[in-house]
Amino acid sequence: MKLSKWLAGTLCLAQMACAAHPESIAAAPVDESQYSSWDCNKLLSERTQVASRARSVAKDQQETAENDQTLIAAGLLLTWPALFAVALTGNDEKEYASLKGQYEAIDHVERTKSCPLPASANEPLYVAPKPVESKLKPGHA
Repeated sequence: MKLSKWLAGTLCLAQMACAAHPESIAAAPVDESQYSSWDCNKLLSERTQVASRARSVAKDQQETAENDQTLIAAGLLLTWPALFAVALTGNDEKEYASLKGQYEAIDHVERTKSCPLPASANEPLYVAPKPVESKLKPGHA
């Protein structure tokens, strides 16, 4: 009984320490007024820069989240000291939330001004990778 409570508590703490996956990170609020005086060309340029940086940070954040999950599994299944390594992994959650907020603010101002939008305007900033399917059939190792 005590072991199951300890395990449940450890799982709870470990999950809280994990980095969030990019698709679960909400955009930080950004004041659109900072972009309202910009012309369409400047908005497009800023959109491109913010989107590029956001995609890079999202990729790093995804890797961090996956590494944290691996460390937690190792800590719970093999050796509990591995759980301490979760706290040492980087976390770009705040930066990604800020970039996502900037991107959404720029997008809204562009649409309000009827600026021509790039073809990528309706694409999400980040798309989670598809899980790799095993080619092994169950029962065949």
